[in-house]
Amino acid sequence: MAITIYYAYFCEICEKFDPQTNLLNRRAYACEVERVEESNQATILIFDVDEFKEINDTYGHQFGDECLFTVACCIKEVFQNMGLCFRIGGDEFCVISKITDETTIQNAIKIFLKKIANCKEKDKKIPNVSIGHGYYKKGLCRVEEAIKNADDELYLFKKIQKRNEKEQSYR
Repeated sequence: MAITIYYAYFCEICEKFDPQTNLLNRRAYACEVERVEESNQATILIFDVDEFKEINDTYGHQFGDECLFTVACCIKEVFQNMGLCFRIGGDEFCVISKITDETTIQNAIKIFLKKIANCKEKDKKIPNVSIGHGYYKKGLCRVEEAIKNADDELYLFKKIQKRNEKEQSYR
C-alpha cells in the first residue's frame, strides 16, 4: 500500500516539473493561477528569452537548451524564496509570488538582470531576458488582467532593450 501511494505521489510530482529546467511546468502553472484567484493578492512576473529562435538557429538546439537552463537557474536563485517558479512555454518563464511590495519586486528584478548580465560576461552568446510584472488584488482585478499587465510590461521592456542595443551599436 505504501509503495502504491509513494508511486502515485512520484507520478504527480513528475507531471508538474519541467525536466529540462527543473522548474515547475505549464500544468503546475495553470493549477497555481486558479489558486491565485482565490487568494487576496499576488505578483505575476513573466520572463522571455530574447531572440531565442536565432540562438537555436545560430548555435544549435543543445546550446539553446543550455541557455534555457541558465535562465531557469538565475530565476530560481533570485525568486524561489519569493514564490513559485515555472517554465510556461518554450522560452517563457513565470514567477507567482505572494509578495506585492513594489520595492521588493523591483530589487529582485534588478538582482535577476545583474545575474543575467554576469552570465553574458562569461559567455557573450547568452541572450538577454525581458521581464514584466503585474499585480493581482482580489476585488480590483482578475488574475488574467495581472498576467496581461505583466505581458504588456514585458514587451515594453523588450522594445526598450532593443532600442538601447541599437543606440550602443551606433556608438
